[in-house]
Amino acid sequence: MRKLILLSLLVVMFFSVTGFAASEITAEKAKEIALSEVGGGTITRWKRDHKHHHKHRKQVYEIEIRYNGREYEIDIDAETGNIVKFKYEIDD
Repeated sequence: MRKLILLSLLVVMFFSVTGFAASEITAEKAKEIALSEVGGGTITRWKRDHKHHHKHRKQVYEIEIRYNGREYEIDIDAETGNIVKFKYEIDD
């Protein structure tokens, strides 16, 4: 019983320290959210990265999409799936 409790505590500590949680969205879900927000297009680049947001480090998916003569940059919060950055530039 003590081994089980100790193992459970170690698992909880690991997820707390690494920042990984079972509720985080996948990269595929983040891409789906970004494409839906833009209305379509082609993903040209994506990566998962740390960002500072209100004095806290957050995991985000940085996604770039080309669509209808524009290049979009969208950051999706990896935990909540919320869009935390949305901007675009018109292609020349």
